[in-house]
Amino acid sequence: MNVLVYDNRLEGSVPKFDGKVIEAGKHMSLPELVNRLQVIADESKKIGAIHIMAHGIEEEGVSGYGVLLCKEELTNNTVHMLRPLRGKVDKIVLLACGAAHTAKNNTRLDGDGDLFCHRLASLTRTWVKASSFRQGYVIWSWEKSWGTDFGNWEGDAWWFSPDGRKLKADMTTY
Repeated sequence: MNVLVYDNRLEGSVPKFDGKVIEAGKHMSLPELVNRLQVIADESKKIGAIHIMAHGIEEEGVSGYGVLLCKEELTNNTVHMLRPLRGKVDKIVLLACGAAHTAKNNTRLDGDGDLFCHRLASLTRTWVKASSFRQGYVIWSWEKSWGTDFGNWEGDAWWFSPDGRKLKADMTTY
């Protein structure tokens, strides 16, 4: 079973997706999202992939500050809230701008997207895929009809392993 978590602050609408969809936003807390994901994992034995479609957080036009997900936002300061998913998910794909980007001079600080992705992988004991580049998406496409279409990655995409490795990823999103 795969899950799409779609933050409704994105323009457009939930795309067609082969799996369960959870619509999140500022109305939902991260613990509530984690509880919903745990229920799905318990029902299906394990979640194959969680695709998180949301805006990347930027500061002064620079990305790497986390993902605009739920009330609290998913950042280096809140990533620990996903720890209950440990062992219940095979991979997490962050379909967000610059989630893996490290802002200049921000290594090991807020704004270190590389650290954020490593921490997410380590805490959940799963593989995490993200890009350090701004991502484009279309609100409607002939191919997928209504629903936001993320398309392929812009720039580099990376896999972050639970044991701390970082590997170049393929450019397809699903």
